[in-house]
Amino acid sequence: HSLLDRLALTRETLTALAKEQIAALEEEAYSAAEEDGVELTEEMLYDDDELKKLRSPTAKELVKARNAIYATIDKMVH
Repeated sequence: HSLLDRLALTRETLTALAKEQIAALEEEAYSAAEEDGVELTEEMLYDDDELKKLRSPTAKELVKARNAIYATIDKMVH
């Protein structure tokens, strides 16, 4: 068990490893929202209730994929 503790990664490390992927998803979500003629706000990235107001299915799915990465990081940390 001590070896497993040594291999555990911190939230900061995991987030840094996923930084490029998260940034790419955010950029694509903003572009998709713009193409659909709607505004994607920063609040929508962090609040599921705000995300429900987004009227761009593609952008909404991209934000959900981004949030799934953060959820996976949370699971791995705990």
